[in-house]
Amino acid sequence: MNRSEIRPCLLGIIGISATHWAIGDIGAATVTTTTKGEPFFDASSLLGGLGSTAIWNGLSSDDHPGFPRFPGSEPWPNAMSPNATLGEPMSAEFDKVSGNAYPSSDSLYGGGTSGDSNSYGATFDLSFSPLANVSSIVLQVQIGAAFGYDFVDGALPVLSVNGTPVSLLRDEVTHQAQNGFYLGLPVYVDTYGLQWDLSGFSDPVIDLEISFDVVQHSQLYGLRLDQSDSVVPSSILPIPEPSGLFLCAFAFSGFVTSRRRTC
Repeated sequence: MNRSEIRPCLLGIIGISATHWAIGDIGAATVTTTTKGEPFFDASSLLGGLGSTAIWNGLSSDDHPGFPRFPGSEPWPNAMSPNATLGEPMSAEFDKVSGNAYPSSDSLYGGGTSGDSNSYGATFDLSFSPLANVSSIVLQVQIGAAFGYDFVDGALPVLSVNGTPVSLLRDEVTHQAQNGFYLGLPVYVDTYGLQWDLSGFSDPVIDLEISFDVVQHSQLYGLRLDQSDSVVPSSILPIPEPSGLFLCAFAFSGFVTSRRRTC
């Protein structure tokens, strides 16, 4: 399901997406949670070649007890190191640059008090050392929305190589996990897959950095970063079955119907 296909659906169900605010840090009786920070697809095996992987699947207060609490405006005591690394050595750190964000009971929560959609929450930076002869990079981000938005203005994470932004080769919503109900309708946490092709760079790759902005009340559950020296000019991102989009459209139809009946 391409992001361009799922975004209108998410924006349409603003009332449903608002549930993430209620369940992100507070909890609700109707919530049936799923495993967070997983599943990520094995990008390293699909990329092939020599590779390195870093995984952040522990972003809660239990994993980071010394971090600020609500609203999360204070500087973090340190960047978050990966919970796991695979393959070739890679130095990688995930940090808050600005805004409000703090580890909650089960996620990294975009703090704040705004009840408006698309309100700026925080800016994050993922910096990492390049693999020798790096040619392909894949990032996976698992995030829950609030009021129809997860990233501010719907802008996806940006990779900069030696300080210069690089165009995406492909992006997909690769996985969707149900995370409770709102007005009797299911709500979801999405896993975004993003792929970049660096094979055209003539200069040595010295500095790699990925940055993105999240909205207030969003919930970040996990990240996975893969590098490879293989030249992969086509997308390796899995495309999920269309059932998720169908359910989304069906839910929106039911939501609109229920709203009309109450008018």
